Amino acid sequence: MNKRLTAVAKKEILHILRDRRTLGMVIFLPLLMILLYGYALTFDIRLVNMALLDEDNSSESRQLIDKFISSGYFKVRHRLSTPAEMGKYLDRGEVKMVLHIPTNFSRQLLAKRAAPVQIILDGSDSNTANQIFGYTRVISESYGRKIMMNLLDKEGLHTSQFRRPIDFRPRIWYNPELKSTNFLIPGIIGIIMTLITVNFVSLAIVRDKERGTIEGIMASPISKLEYILGKILPYLGISFIDLILVLLVGVWVLKVPFRGSLLLFFALSFLFFLFTVGAGLFISTLTSSQQVAWMASFLGTMLPSIILSGFVFPIENMPRPLQMITYLIPARYFISILRAIVLKGLGLSYLVQETVILTLFGIIMISLSTLRFKKQIA
Repeated sequence: MNKRLTAVAKKEILHILRDRRTLGMVIFLPLLMILLYGYALTFDIRLVNMALLDEDNSSESRQLIDKFISSGYFKVRHRLSTPAEMGKYLDRGEVKMVLHIPTNFSRQLLAKRAAPVQIILDGSDSNTANQIFGYTRVISESYGRKIMMNLLDKEGLHTSQFRRPIDFRPRIWYNPELKSTNFLIPGIIGIIMTLITVNFVSLAIVRDKERGTIEGIMASPISKLEYILGKILPYLGISFIDLILVLLVGVWVLKVPFRGSLLLFFALSFLFFLFTVGAGLFISTLTSSQQVAWMASFLGTMLPSIILSGFVFPIENMPRPLQMITYLIPARYFISILRAIVLKGLGLSYLVQETVILTLFGIIMISLSTLRFKKQIA
């Protein structure tokens, strides 16, 4: 029995060693996952980009601003001149918060009245907005207590005479209820579309390889391009059907608001599908079994899309090297587009950069995968 067991084990070891691609995935996938999860999966918010509108421009307002900056949680990305500029940077996603200090801030403080301070938050990411809200409240209250104590010491007043130095007035845009569903659903749509198109296209072609039917098809009068398109087009159609279904469920069942253009939504989704279909075709040229194709799809597209696209975990909180890698993840741009259209109702003029990048990704991937597929078949 021991000899037979040894023989079977030896045979299996030889088989594993010969299948280097599978061996590499089995060894390196756990290492890659622990590194990505260890570095990228954090809900801590640091160095939040904020815009600043200081209409008071007093020593007291500058002290409050310094309190925000020195906390280590905020950095000033833009200094504004008028309230009309606030929406521009929030719409584009360049800042997560606007700190607005009105003209009567210092006068109200010195008169021992509650001084108004307005905080405007981008609520599309409910988790981030909740944490930012907590940070701003703590910083404002800390600054208020300091001002209060200084004034009390100067004038010999009691704490009961001056209890609320800062009138904290938060406003939340895009997702006023801070519902996590509104933030997650557009990202889930992006992940689902990645899963369907990449996996189905790669598995469909590899299935023909396993069955040996691809050689017969190539020997027929059909051209290689016709074969590729014949394989791809049905899955593009299925992808759009799935996109419509998940969108309907998100809007009608889960009550996620849809504020943008449906036509733009579907047009930019098509650009993303060009990449995912190309990625599925490319994976099919690298693999010879459905199991390996599935693993390659998961490792090459699904895992990076879930962790490095901003789907759940804010990109700005990741280490700098990982932030640079996210620029190579097409799902990052697609999910950003979905959230901008669904939650913010933005038009194409706000999404030019993401659109151009997605188009380039799609063209490059379709071209590379088609050339490699034709070469492999030849």
